[in-house]
Amino acid sequence: MKKILLVLGLILVLILAGCKSSEPVALEPTCTKPYFEYQLGVCCLDLDNNKVCDSDEKDTIEPLPIAENKELTCTSRIVKPYFSCESAVRDGNTITIVVDTLTDGVYKFKNVELDAHKGCDKILNFQVEGKDSFNVKMHCPVSLIDSDLVLTFEYTVPKEDAGALGYDSVTVHSRDIHIAEIGDSALTGMFIKIKSLLKFDFF
Repeated sequence: MKKILLVLGLILVLILAGCKSSEPVALEPTCTKPYFEYQLGVCCLDLDNNKVCDSDEKDTIEPLPIAENKELTCTSRIVKPYFSCESAVRDGNTITIVVDTLTDGVYKFKNVELDAHKGCDKILNFQVEGKDSFNVKMHCPVSLIDSDLVLTFEYTVPKEDAGALGYDSVTVHSRDIHIAEIGDSALTGMFIKIKSLLKFDFF
């Protein structure tokens, strides 16, 4: 009988211990800033500390506005140039360059590009005879312009020079002009002069 009571008492103690209410234990987060624990033990980046994973937020960063009607630095070569640059102006993503031809002959223009910036190019189809001025307008969606202006054209030499040169016409890729949105610093000027001495007119 005593054994039965002892067993029953033990069972009762176990039942009471199991029924004892216990408060939930608060778990410490396992993530440290700038990370956020969005699931138990799982972290994600939350730079703005708004308890939302950055990967779930839409990109609200807006591109910097491009200054309108901004005058650009326009540097011409000093050795055997075909062209000189009068001016270069940027209006949003559109660049307008005023170019002077410096030699006699006929220029049949085919293409223009800022070779350091992808997408800044334009097919041309016009000609200029002798020393004259013309405008080049092109689309260039980049934030900071710093590049050679490459003009591709077929050049027909004056008749009086054809015999001495041994040809009537030649296709030219000219890098006579450099366009930039930085100041015309001494370093930039030196860079242009060095390039003008090393580059050939025909290639």
